[in-house]
Amino acid sequence: MRKVSFTAALAAAAFAASACSDSLPTESGSNLTPSYANETSATAGNKLQCFSGTTDGGFNGTCELIENGAILDTNDGDLDPNNNYAGVYILNSNLGGKLLPDVNKLSFSYDGSDVAGGSPRLSIPIDTDNDGSWDDFAFIDTIGCNDGSAEDGTLDAINDPTCTVWFASTSYESWAAFVTANPTYRVAEDALSFVIVDQPGTFTITNVQLGKGPAKSRP
Repeated sequence: MRKVSFTAALAAAAFAASACSDSLPTESGSNLTPSYANETSATAGNKLQCFSGTTDGGFNGTCELIENGAILDTNDGDLDPNNNYAGVYILNSNLGGKLLPDVNKLSFSYDGSDVAGGSPRLSIPIDTDNDGSWDDFAFIDTIGCNDGSAEDGTLDAINDPTCTVWFASTSYESWAAFVTANPTYRVAEDALSFVIVDQPGTFTITNVQLGKGPAKSRP
């Protein structure tokens, strides 16, 4: 598994700035695994893990685990909306290597402030040529899932036909449409799927399901 810091990715790419759901979200650090995401006994089982700008180096944003969820806080009080991020992942989510038609759980519940910049969102590494490595990321955000509120609800990419999927500068009206167009694509094995907030806001994220779930956590 690739172990590269989010800091390296953030130094090479700008943060998301799309303000509406028909604009492609630009991922910040999406294509790299958190540098500290090493598999240990502490991460055995379906347990939620945090990452954040303040922990992974050089940026703002915090992630605090709560009972079976996390609080993602990217309100840092300055005038720059693009210098913070926080998110959660499941180290052993079992998604790696699955064909897209075999993925059956991609969801999270959320409750928070006004959304912006395509976040909160799911970020899923996609392997297009079956070599195990990610080629690009699929993005699914709460603004693009327009069956409900972007600030409070559940993003269920598999079962909600209103959830737009962005991949390689192309939008698909739903996960089913994405799968139909790309039935031989897989979830990559060398990067993690995760939920991220990278514009100013505070969100409580619960019921995270990345291949299995919901994930468990304790404060």
